[in-house]
Amino acid sequence: MRIRIGQWFEYDFGDGSLVTLRDYVCVSVFLLLSLGKGADADDKVNVEAEALPYHDGTGLVIRLATEQTFPFAERGHVPSRTPRLKHFIDSIESFPSVRDCLKKEEMNAPQPDLSAFDWDRIDSLESATVCIWRVASSYRGIDDVELWLFDQGFDVSPRFRREEAGAMREGLSATWPMNERGLLFTSNLLYDWWTRTTAFGPAVAIDFTDNSEIDVVGISYTRK
Repeated sequence: MRIRIGQWFEYDFGDGSLVTLRDYVCVSVFLLLSLGKGADADDKVNVEAEALPYHDGTGLVIRLATEQTFPFAERGHVPSRTPRLKHFIDSIESFPSVRDCLKKEEMNAPQPDLSAFDWDRIDSLESATVCIWRVASSYRGIDDVELWLFDQGFDVSPRFRREEAGAMREGLSATWPMNERGLLFTSNLLYDWWTRTTAFGPAVAIDFTDNSEIDVVGISYTRK
């Protein structure tokens, strides 16, 4: 066995292998940092899991919906497998979670306020449809989504009910009073001019399944 003291300690095990204090410190620091990162990730997941459900001041949030946990669909049909829905794919990628639809100060909050919807980031009917889907699928059910629409400034109509496959389903419809409040969102100068000239404002329709899950979100302009 040989021990030599220099800038770093050196230890000879006698079999030709040497271990320096520098080696030991480097390995120890690496392990500590790795464990710390793993703990931080676990803590983040646990904190978010423990934070649900919660009331955000508008309704009861039961999930912070993402494309992985509650994918965007139209009556069970997803855009990646449905050619007529392909035009939603860019918006799905731009807004993969409900957090991406919120204002910056709420995006990373442990319990974000879903009423802090960032309409300035919306630039198309597709983006608006995807983000309203994200919000609606984050709330407990139709009552909370109805309150959210009111909070955003929509004129909400009485609920509609229809029977489908022997089950009674409910839905919401709402309109944006563009003449009073201006454009709901802006796109480009030509599109915005055309919208102001030819439309009264966007109308939103949201259908729910018989177990209160969101089934479809539709947005279109009511034309003059």
